[in-house]
Amino acid sequence: MIKVFQQTDKDFSSNGDIVLRPQKAKVTKKDNGDYYLLLEAGIEYVDYFAEGNIVVANTPTGDQAFRIGNVTKGKRKISSKCYHVFYDSKNYLIASASVSGSCADVLATLNNATEPQSEYTTASDVSGSNAYECERISFYESIKEVLEMYGGHLVRDNFYIGIKNTIGTDNGIVVQYRKNLKDISVAENWSSVVTKLLPTGKDDIMLNALDPSADVYVESQTQYDLPYVKAASFSQDINQEDYPDEAAYKAALITDLRAQAQAYVDANCLPQITYTIKANLEKLTDIGDVIEVKDERLGVDLMTNVIGFEYDCISEKYTSVIFGNFTPTFSGFANTMTQTAADTATKTAESVVAKEQSDLIKSSGTTNGWIWRKYESGIVEAWTQISKASSEVTWSTLITGLSVGSFSVDFPFSIYNPIVNATMDSCTGEGWISSAAGASSGATLTAIRTATSDTMKVNVMVRGKESA
Repeated sequence: MIKVFQQTDKDFSSNGDIVLRPQKAKVTKKDNGDYYLLLEAGIEYVDYFAEGNIVVANTPTGDQAFRIGNVTKGKRKISSKCYHVFYDSKNYLIASASVSGSCADVLATLNNATEPQSEYTTASDVSGSNAYECERISFYESIKEVLEMYGGHLVRDNFYIGIKNTIGTDNGIVVQYRKNLKDISVAENWSSVVTKLLPTGKDDIMLNALDPSADVYVESQTQYDLPYVKAASFSQDINQEDYPDEAAYKAALITDLRAQAQAYVDANCLPQITYTIKANLEKLTDIGDVIEVKDERLGVDLMTNVIGFEYDCISEKYTSVIFGNFTPTFSGFANTMTQTAADTATKTAESVVAKEQSDLIKSSGTTNGWIWRKYESGIVEAWTQISKASSEVTWSTLITGLSVGSFSVDFPFSIYNPIVNATMDSCTGEGWISSAAGASSGATLTAIRTATSDTMKVNVMVRGKESA
């Protein structure tokens, strides 16, 4: 149901001024991004399409309010791109504010410092404490800065604004070609890819500061035919007075610099890949939901999260779903797409040549907790979820607030030239996992976490050739 209310209405439980019968009503929502309604109706509704009026539309997260704006009138129809009432926050000014504490505390202080008095309520479950100051900016801009500072995901529910550590649910959604997958497209962004990095740290220190013959570069195990070599500077909270002499101080800087640089390269060695699918996903509830996508034509079989969608309020169905990387929550670190996605990108050209050829599954089964299948071509794939207690991983400090640790995983059987993909399924706080091609018997995974006191769950997939 699409209803129209007056500019200042806040209670949307009634039918408002009128219930529209629109020709088009599609909601677009992206993680930490756009949230708007494209509305189109007959010209008979022209009086209700007044600038600033509120349209309440049925969305996957319930009735949501959107502000009518930029109205276009034709001979027979009228249309508007209506932004969610969250964007009204652009009209609230914060003359000055200074606050320190949790994300929830900062949001609450900013919300109480607006002119005029804010109509919003705020909340957050993101951990950590920071200091924040601003002067003569909109409430909207301050929210963006807080989101960048603390990380997390923006939640917009009418006049409620939240920043959550995690969003979405896993309802067992599977999108599969010839079942419910109508179309899939792939967009790649290679602008941030780096496979070899020249890092510098505090006072421009380099990795050869103690040994002139030492290599000044760090590399990822993922490499391409074209070079992706860059330089980057890293901040280091290491004080010289904490060390007995200059050599020890420089050694600490070099160790920290190498760890930061390696983590950066491992997190950015793959392109940012976004998939857009057209499918009827009845169990999808919101941004962040987990979906498994399978398309044998492109070699796609992966678990990922929804980062955007288009929803038809009239038919009450999704018309487009976007999945891929979440917006980075820490500067310099991002949740990368799985190695499967990167492998898919390189295999697409091959699939075009062999488009009409079928690679049939010849056998499948379960071994030592792994689910696996083998193809006629000799390709093998295997999946598992493993749990690692903190005591099973040797952790070391990467930078303040972040720890890094490595552990090994054994394959269910020998796999030639394996490509390993790992994703963090669940953990306390923020967490990332990186992986690389391993030996035929197994691979080493590297985790980066903000908290290491609990057990983490990791999804692992390996793909390669069946060993003779």
